[in-house]
Amino acid sequence: MGMPHGSLSEDGMHRTLTEIAKKGNLNQQMVGGRIRAELPFGLVGASGYYTSFDVPIYGASAAYNRYDFSGRSTSSIGVDYKFLFGSHPAVGEVARTRNGGYGLISGIERSLSAHTDFALAYRNYQKNFQSIYGAGFGEQSGEPQNERGVYLGLRHELSSNILLSAYFDQFVFPAPRFGTHQPTQGYDWLGLVEVNLSEDLQFYIQGRSEVEDDEYEIPDDFGRTRRKLGSSFRSSLRAQFEYLVNSKVRLRTRGEIVRARQAGASSKPGYLF
Repeated sequence: MGMPHGSLSEDGMHRTLTEIAKKGNLNQQMVGGRIRAELPFGLVGASGYYTSFDVPIYGASAAYNRYDFSGRSTSSIGVDYKFLFGSHPAVGEVARTRNGGYGLISGIERSLSAHTDFALAYRNYQKNFQSIYGAGFGEQSGEPQNERGVYLGLRHELSSNILLSAYFDQFVFPAPRFGTHQPTQGYDWLGLVEVNLSEDLQFYIQGRSEVEDDEYEIPDDFGRTRRKLGSSFRSSLRAQFEYLVNSKVRLRTRGEIVRARQAGASSKPGYLF
């Protein structure tokens, strides 16, 4: 974001002349509150805030900044819940920002048996959802915006010494995100086997892969640059041993094989030991 009297600094540092010059270039006021009700079957809450700035804030001109907040004030209101169906919790929250954008996340955890648990979550943060203080679960870091997806996680105790874990997450970005100029989508998954060989020796093996749409540039017949949508991926297989020599010394050995490919390019391997 930018503003007429210089760019915003969010790190709070004043180490250089440029950083010192930005000190005090923006004043902010905020008021908010929260209320929560305890019900026989769970909790329901509502929260909201209003904030204003002494000078206008303008969004950047890049395609992925098109729906970012701009102006001198904004507000948000949301409702959240936590219900219990027996011993199985269901949690969620829905919020609306002043510009009309909505954000939603809802999930449930359940035991399939004495040794197996699963979790299911759905998220939908509209592209114009401007929760400038929000921090939601999702593929993208930062403010929850421009993303919807479904997450499924599983956990199974095969025995007292062996634990199996896995998840699958599919996501869609309805508007351009950083580095793209069009909607994209993707998915990632992980599988993990943890083994306690003894009280002092643990071992795990993990497989993971992520596939995601991305853009790349190619020249056309007239020497102009064209953007094309392709697929990038990163897959890895990791194994690790950990030995607790005593309460102060821990030895760890890890090996990993990685294969990655950027959109429009060929895949490349990598190794670590």
